[in-house]
Amino acid sequence: MSITKSLFDLTRLVPQTDETDWGDEVTSYEGDLLDIGDGYFFKTGTNIGFRFKSSQTLVLTAAATITPNGIPVAKISGSGGAVTLSATTAIADGTKDLQILILIGQSDTNTVTINDGANTSLNGPIVFDSKTVMKLIWDATLSAWREISRNN
Repeated sequence: MSITKSLFDLTRLVPQTDETDWGDEVTSYEGDLLDIGDGYFFKTGTNIGFRFKSSQTLVLTAAATITPNGIPVAKISGSGGAVTLSATTAIADGTKDLQILILIGQSDTNTVTINDGANTSLNGPIVFDSKTVMKLIWDATLSAWREISRNN
C-alpha cells in the first residue's frame, strides 16, 4: 500500500514499510528533482551529484540590469569604465524561490556598482572589482535578491 506525499509542490505516491514494487515512483521523483534542480544536479548511471551550469560573463553598461538566465554564476565588469547598475532593478527577478546567484567582479578599472533597494536587499552598496564576490538568494516573498555574503 502506498501513501500520498508532497515534495517541492509535487504530489507522489510513496511506498510504506516492506513494499518493494515502487521503482517507477522513485524514477519519477528522481526526474522531478532533476527538473527542479535545473542544472544544479547531474546523473551518471545510478549516481546523482551537484554541479553548476557554465558561468556567464557580462560586460555591463550604466543603468543596466543583470539577468541571471538560470545560470547561477556571473562574472561581471563595466563596459569601458566604472558603471552603476539600474537604481530600480539592478538584477532581474529570480525564477524560483531560494534561487542562488553568485556575482564575481572581473576588473579593477571597469568596476560595477549595485545599490541596495534595486530589486536587492543588501548590506549597503557594493562595488565589484577584481577581488569582489557576492552570493545572493532570491526571496520570492520579499521579491528581492537578498545578500548572503560578500568579500571585497
